Amino acid sequence: MLHEQAAGGAKADGALLFYGNYARSFETPSYIRFENGPGLTRPKMQRYWSFYAGEQAIDGNPLACPLMADDAALASLPPLYLMAAAVDPLLSDTLELGRRLRALGRDDELQVVPGVMHGFLQNTRELAAAREALHAAGNAARRLTGRQ
Repeated sequence: MLHEQAAGGAKADGALLFYGNYARSFETPSYIRFENGPGLTRPKMQRYWSFYAGEQAIDGNPLACPLMADDAALASLPPLYLMAAAVDPLLSDTLELGRRLRALGRDDELQVVPGVMHGFLQNTRELAAAREALHAAGNAARRLTGRQ
């Protein structure tokens, strides 16, 4: 979304962001706590970042690391619905983005789903929490787009 805005593209009515990775920091509280899983681990994320960025210096680039965006760029985002898994190395990224948005006076929704790990939304047959989370996200999409 930051890229679209920078390029003068159309602004979305809103966005649903699920267990987001918004910075290239591997020392956040959730990366430390869930370094070895379950599920997603710090070494896996380090490998994924290397696939994504290669040798490029992207740490300060807000198009790759949205938490590096300035307040004006974050304030200009459409309304957001942030969902995070409580057992996920990426949890701190979502919490930090939510904190930054609240500090700007925005009222974006933030939901942390307890007891689940990264990727849990893929397990709607097995997990009631996944079904409930998708239902909540659908409701959020309707609110964000004014289609309640």
